[in-house]
Amino acid sequence: MPAHSEIDVRWTGMQSAALRLLAAVVVSAAALAGSRPASAAGSRQSVVEWSASTLENHFPISLTFRVHVKAEAEIVAATLYQGPRNTSSVERHDLPIASASELDLEYRWVTERTLAIPSTPIVYHWEVTLASGETVSSPEELAWYDDARFEWVVREFGNLSIWTHDRGDQLGARALVIASRALEEQEQLFNIRLEFPIRVIIYNTPEEFAAWHPSSTELIGGEAFPELGITTQIVSNRIGQESWLNEVLPHEISHLYFFQASYHALSAVPQWVDEGVAQYNEVGTDVLGLEQARLAALVGRYIPLRALAGGFGEDEGKFRLAYAESLSAVSYLIDAHGEAGLSRLLAAYKSGKPTAQAFPDALGVTVEEFEQQWLASLGVPEGMYPTPAPTATMLSIPAWKTALASGALTPSATAPPAPRPSPPATAETTGAGSPPTLYVCGVPMMIVAIAWANRMNKRPSPRRPTAS
Repeated sequence: MPAHSEIDVRWTGMQSAALRLLAAVVVSAAALAGSRPASAAGSRQSVVEWSASTLENHFPISLTFRVHVKAEAEIVAATLYQGPRNTSSVERHDLPIASASELDLEYRWVTERTLAIPSTPIVYHWEVTLASGETVSSPEELAWYDDARFEWVVREFGNLSIWTHDRGDQLGARALVIASRALEEQEQLFNIRLEFPIRVIIYNTPEEFAAWHPSSTELIGGEAFPELGITTQIVSNRIGQESWLNEVLPHEISHLYFFQASYHALSAVPQWVDEGVAQYNEVGTDVLGLEQARLAALVGRYIPLRALAGGFGEDEGKFRLAYAESLSAVSYLIDAHGEAGLSRLLAAYKSGKPTAQAFPDALGVTVEEFEQQWLASLGVPEGMYPTPAPTATMLSIPAWKTALASGALTPSATAPPAPRPSPPATAETTGAGSPPTLYVCGVPMMIVAIAWANRMNKRPSPRRPTAS
């Protein structure tokens, strides 16, 4: 951990209406000069001048984009393109205008009924069409859709920033220490370095969190958005705060590393693996969760791993058991195959392999054989293992696409296996691409009163789009 003088502590927030117009804006210097159209080589290029863009932030309701544009010729059409950085999602907004050579362009992006992720980095640019048919684009700009409802204190170290509000210095300082340690340890576990800055945003109450999260429930204690490098978590000012920070911060950060280490468009990593690794990365060992999974297995009331591949459901009892089993199974995986085995498994998924191929290639056993070995390690007698799911007619995503292309598979009303659906809350887009992946997490069941006293803040942060 660096000396205190090396940690940059700064204030952010909306002090006035004037500041609110500019706070989220990053202006490209090139925007002040004339931009050039995409014209054929050698042809004269019309000059179009763009002012500095401004944004009016009313998170989580709306974000308004504005720019002044002046051209040599009449402008007959105007468009704004915008989307989250690091994703393929781009929205196109055609603007209603009256033809003229000089215009004030404006677009109000309404996010009230969508998942407006705080601090989303938004890449955007304007485009105008001239009477000659030429199209001219402004320089690309970057802005952050910050949660402007609060005066944030931001503590930074390297690529990590911790955002807190109205809690004094202690919470932010402790969160920075815990998150920095988590980054160091998980960089070694995953054997990668994150390719993007990380923002850890801490809310004080479930109500603050729910104001922008349309799917927020009492089971959600945090959420990670891996493609954006953002984690959000609820840290109430209550007894057990230190214990909760040691759980939720490493947990949500783990989802960022996991995504980068395993994501491939054609593979779907089982949710129990992702959530199990996230809990494995928490500070300390969840002894109660491990015991809950063991007892459920011994009495035959556990949930087969194949049922935990795509989601944990909404039933609270099953939800908590799913987290406990995920931790237990991943702990066994690392005990039996080492952290190197986990790395091989994630690498197999990142190469696009389905689970039916990833487990044998990385661990030398099928996922069904792995499950039997895990149950045996818990003391489950032979004969009480689940019957493996039939696999003869199941196709991996690449396989069914190849089969369709070759004519070996005829489309029917029943769709082929699809990737794991996005967790609970999903962002809506009107353009091409898909919304950022999220992770919501929940919390294992508390069994005894003393454990509850230490974990009373533990809202379902174990996973969910993940983080609750």
